Amino acid sequence: MKKVQQDLNKSWLEPVLAEHLKPVTAPRELLARVEGRTQARMPFDSLRGWVWVVAVAAVLVIGVGLGLVRDSRAREFRSSNAREVQAWVKANTGLDVPFRGKFGESVKLIGASRIDRGVEIAFTLQDRTQKLQISKLPEGGPKAHKFVGRGTQSVSWTMGGQAYTLKCATPEDAQAACSLCHAGGATL
Repeated sequence: MKKVQQDLNKSWLEPVLAEHLKPVTAPRELLARVEGRTQARMPFDSLRGWVWVVAVAAVLVIGVGLGLVRDSRAREFRSSNAREVQAWVKANTGLDVPFRGKFGESVKLIGASRIDRGVEIAFTLQDRTQKLQISKLPEGGPKAHKFVGRGTQSVSWTMGGQAYTLKCATPEDAQAACSLCHAGGATL
């Protein structure tokens, strides 16, 4: 009985299998994709890829490391206390901020930020934001107070070996903002 069953299966199964399992030609697109993958996995290309990955990673790590060392100091400080702002500026830029005037209702400190060549002090004058930039003059510069120039909304001067530029919200704010460093405000 078993032999009959095997013969019966052979008689009709073999021709069906032969028909459906015969060799066929693969489409060109499939062959191109298979060959492309094979080339991408060659040991030399793989090694070259890893070398690039390691090189880029090393450059990034070194760049970030140098950036952290260079910028390890804080970039910005927020405070309305003149003495705290003076101390932060001195510690983070080496510059002296000559706050001497009294701050009242019309002038309020916001804080300070390090910039490329020095520091920028932010404050409000009658609720209008103003910016005072301070930088070190080359070779110390003149020690006396010296007016340098006035624009429509800026005033520049030197004093104590430092350069100052006050960027005002309005032209009228230039003189009133002198109260930051001069008691009662001074005329520039």
